[in-house]
Formats: sequence, structure tokens, C-alpha cells
Amino acid sequence: ALEGSAAILKEGQSEKDAAGTQFCISLTSPATLWSGQALKSKKPSVANDFMLKTIRALLSRAGYTVVDSSVNYVNNQEISSFSII
Repeated sequence: ALEGSAAILKEGQSEKDAAGTQFCISLTSPATLWSGQALKSKKPSVANDFMLKTIRALLSRAGYTVVDSSVNYVNNQEISSFSII
């Protein structure tokens, strides 16, 4: 990706536990942009969500589970949103 950003959309209810936090990660021109857009336009049962797969593995090791995840494409951006419990 040429650049990217991460944001917390909603914080969890506890200062000691991140459960319930909602995140959004945007990547500009990632290597998977074209294939992700092409796949999403066909509405298949599989997703080109390599970023979310990595996030799931990392947060699983920290004791969290990723829920309510999605990947959207806007122009040359891949936008991944997810919550953790």
C-alpha cells in the first residue's frame, strides 16, 4: 500500500479491556485492490480480506475475537472495519 491509516470508531466500555471497540483501517492502493474489487463485484461467498485475516490472527493471540467485519472499496482505497469482543 502507498499509505494507510487506522482509526478507533467507538471505544469499548472498559478502560482495562478493549472488548467492544470498533476499528477502521484504510489502505491506499494496496496490492490486493484490483482483485478485491473484481471479486466483490461478483458477490462471491469468499472474500479477498487478507488484512482482516492478519488482524484476526494478531488479536486472537491477544485474547480477542474479531466480529462484524467488512471490507469495502472506494476508488483506490480498501477499507476494513471490524469490532472486537
